[in-house]
Amino acid sequence: MKLRYMLILTILLMTACGDRAEVWDKPLKVMGPYKVDGHALWVDATRGLVFAMGPGSPPRFKAAEMRRNATFALVSPTGKELLVLSAGKEARLKGQEAEDAGLSRIQVGADGKPKVAAFYAMTAGFSRLAVNPAGKHAVAFHSSGQTSGVFKNPNEVALIDLSAAASSKNPVERTLRSFGSAPLGVAFSPAMAAPAPSGAKRTLAVVQAVNQLTLLDMTNPARAEITVPLAKLEGSAQVTPHEVLFSKSTGTIFVRGQGSADVYALRLTAKKPSGAKGNDFSVVINQPSSGKSVEDMVLFSDGGKDVILTANSSGDLSLIDADTSQFSLIKIGEPVDTILALPASKPTLALVYSRKLPRGRIHFIKLKDLSKNREKNLVSRNMAKPVHQLVATAAGDQALVVHNDKRTVISVLDLAGEHHTVSPIHGQLGLGSYDFTKSPYLVGVSKGLSRLGILDLSNLHPRDLRLDHAPGKVVALGDTIVVDHSAPFGMITVVPGPKAKRKECHVLWGFLMDNMLSRELVD
Repeated sequence: MKLRYMLILTILLMTACGDRAEVWDKPLKVMGPYKVDGHALWVDATRGLVFAMGPGSPPRFKAAEMRRNATFALVSPTGKELLVLSAGKEARLKGQEAEDAGLSRIQVGADGKPKVAAFYAMTAGFSRLAVNPAGKHAVAFHSSGQTSGVFKNPNEVALIDLSAAASSKNPVERTLRSFGSAPLGVAFSPAMAAPAPSGAKRTLAVVQAVNQLTLLDMTNPARAEITVPLAKLEGSAQVTPHEVLFSKSTGTIFVRGQGSADVYALRLTAKKPSGAKGNDFSVVINQPSSGKSVEDMVLFSDGGKDVILTANSSGDLSLIDADTSQFSLIKIGEPVDTILALPASKPTLALVYSRKLPRGRIHFIKLKDLSKNREKNLVSRNMAKPVHQLVATAAGDQALVVHNDKRTVISVLDLAGEHHTVSPIHGQLGLGSYDFTKSPYLVGVSKGLSRLGILDLSNLHPRDLRLDHAPGKVVALGDTIVVDHSAPFGMITVVPGPKAKRKECHVLWGFLMDNMLSRELVD
């Protein structure tokens, strides 16, 4: 299906004159596609529009208005909403309407039309957002770089309760106390008792910055933050936090940082609040003395106890008891710096390898009774080529093994059973974008090749589908495959299923201009 008005619209845009809206002359800034609740969504940041396409055949587009000047968008961890930050808009000319900066929660209705379910106005135009796994709490903050205004406060943040309506108390905007650094990222705890086990249940946000962490009580956002230094203030050491894990059973936060020889353990202890904004807990920090430089880590439950498994620069693994901080070592004998724990929610298996110094080997570690069995739970598997990356499939019973940085050679690794068989798959060009369909199939595209690659993961049979134009990104909506061609006015190829033939596909060109002649654009 092709839109009929594209040629007419182009002529109008080139020859129109008179008092037309200023937005007509601005280049389109399009973000997406994003997978939201079984639909593909695109955000037109210039005109303030969001487009949605469902998995039905023939493809149908529906659009809705939203705030302009979007700076950042991410899909909620629940997969049900698209969260979009907007920088706001000044009224510069007579008749123009100003828009507040803020956060839009975009949902797709039962009729397939997108809608702004809620908007949280903010005084600052933030450009980064972090959301907790339950999709209830969010923290907006600034990215590094220059500002378009006279001043910029890099430690300004906004705390948003996404489960509540916008109000004078939601969001809560504040400036974090700092030792000179600015936020790099935010990690959220699960709902946990702090202190454990009898403290009030709450969700914590841990804001990471060079040489410091800042703890925010998202359940009580009006309370003061707690700033924790990671290095001596009078020293020259620089520690950059890279990973944060939470032990619910012990009420402890574990932090891995570049520039530190150990993992930091932040134990939450009870205290009497001082004033209305005082906290009812404090932080005691220490470092379990394994003496290892940690490259990666994962938390899991072993026999009812929380345990941290770390991959160390010394070519071994450490097991750290989350309660006592006692540790033991598992020897590997070669560089390891990456741990892929499966399934992610409750890990029972860890795949260990090195991304910095790729080797032709993967180490499989069964996590059950690992504290007792140690090396007995370790099995190593040789590969024909070095392992650069491991990616679990949607079903979790297979993993993609990437053998070079350009993704031209991959293997499919069987995670079930004891033998972990592997099948190599060769590509003509690097795999630029890929996704998994429901069936399951692996679908992927390379930007320099006008074809869609389709790999049946049940029997590893590959096939190609011709595309009319070079692809940019591919997403799977169930079994419907959407290839976005990154065209200025919107161009996609919709494949109704992984077994579909070329004649069954639909090419849509100019969908971002759909209904443009009947939609009034205003500044």
